[in-house]
Amino acid sequence: MVMPNSIQSTAVNTQSSQAEQKPSEGKLGEKAAQHILTDSKALETASKTDVEANSTLKFKEAKVVQSEGGASVVVRQNSESEQLYVRPKSYRDALLTNLVNSDGVAATNAISENLSTGVNSSPLIKHSLLNPETPIGKLSMLGSHDAGTFAFSRKESGLGSLGSFVPGQFKTQNLNLVQQAEAGATYFDIRVTLSKSSGKHEFFHDISSAGDAEKHVKDLLQHAVNDSDNIYLLKFDLKKGGSDFLEKVLTEDVNSHLIKKDNDKNIAELKLSDTLHKGKNIGLMFKAPGDDDDFSYKQETHTKWADKNNVKDTVDFLKEFHQESMVSGNKLNIMQTNMPGKGTESVKPLVTRGAEELANTVKDLPPGIISGDYIGLEEGPYGSYIDIINTNNDNLINKPKGFMTKI
Repeated sequence: MVMPNSIQSTAVNTQSSQAEQKPSEGKLGEKAAQHILTDSKALETASKTDVEANSTLKFKEAKVVQSEGGASVVVRQNSESEQLYVRPKSYRDALLTNLVNSDGVAATNAISENLSTGVNSSPLIKHSLLNPETPIGKLSMLGSHDAGTFAFSRKESGLGSLGSFVPGQFKTQNLNLVQQAEAGATYFDIRVTLSKSSGKHEFFHDISSAGDAEKHVKDLLQHAVNDSDNIYLLKFDLKKGGSDFLEKVLTEDVNSHLIKKDNDKNIAELKLSDTLHKGKNIGLMFKAPGDDDDFSYKQETHTKWADKNNVKDTVDFLKEFHQESMVSGNKLNIMQTNMPGKGTESVKPLVTRGAEELANTVKDLPPGIISGDYIGLEEGPYGSYIDIINTNNDNLINKPKGFMTKI
């Protein structure tokens, strides 16, 4: 799988001036450049990557440039255009120590060895590459609505819940929480209750609950701890046994990464330099805050669900509620693009039916969190959301003077 155009056309995050930069350069062969630009999972199988890359991309020359704050691959496509391709730090050491011959095998192997499984598979620009002075509220992020409803499946939970028996009425996600993060989600709407029947914490949607919420939320939080390049925001709606649930999932390691309240500032006002760049990359919001130290979902966000069963009404609502004049700089702008099923109709067909119109609408709204159903579903607006988010965040990157990205 080739990365979306918007992530391919980004610049290096650097705070030094052009005169101070002394790049280390070296030429790479065509195949090596293509390996670098393909998805991290494809890198695990060099032969597969060769086929995919050579069938879609044609490069004449490539070179690696190291600048303060990251590594990049400059690819010259023809005599008139040149594009800059950013990769996370995990690629940097491999690239700069493996400027190899045209077969690209050594570069592929070196990069694969330097990848952290899962963490680097997201198709989105890393938040660590953005201007450190960027407030969290200015980030564009992919959000997962009712993230725990993947559990409403016979494979995950058997037939022990109504949601597993008739998933169309309750299920809004196919991927588990970590898989959603690997697909690019960094905002999660998580609803947990203590089940009377099982005695365990489960994900709930309406009147049904299912799944091992403790395990999956723990896994997601550990993924966020390991992914120090990105901000993760989790909104919790905790019913019965909420405090006990938090005690079990908030390990010492996770607590050390939590974003804390800063006087009277909302989380949207906190800068990357004060959070992400200080090892604090996980923000928790609560529908019902337990104490004054908790971030209140209601107070921290500008958001409202259209609750419309058709695309037109949903789009009209989004345009009205999220217009520029309505969005405040001290609140997270969360665009809820999900639509409810009607009668016996399931949610999934609605996602695919309005994909293009939803994407075109969100593209023209102020940047923020694009929250939706079925993260990773190719038939829906997911791919377009990825491109929109990358395009918005590309504008937040510190670029070398005089350099213009081409998308």
